[in-house]
Amino acid sequence: MGGEEFLMVLEQAGTAAAWVAERLCAGWRLREPVTSFRAGVCVHSADRTPKRTLERSDAALYEAKTAGRDRVCGRAAPPAGRPAWAAAASGR
Repeated sequence: MGGEEFLMVLEQAGTAAAWVAERLCAGWRLREPVTSFRAGVCVHSADRTPKRTLERSDAALYEAKTAGRDRVCGRAAPPAGRPAWAAAASGR
């Protein structure tokens, strides 16, 4: 059986998009029947066209598919400082 693919656009999420994808992946593992989850994440920037951002996210998804089950791969620059979502995710 083939898998389904869908696209999520998270406005102003920045690098938090990877955190969202990881949370989705963790939740997906709890589903019955057991299925796998793979995600490609790319943060859009003003110096790149939307088409290029989609190409980069598709490349990240392909990387996740070849890496194995339950993977999140991304094309995002690391944040300059510790973002607020990272502190919230770690409980600090």
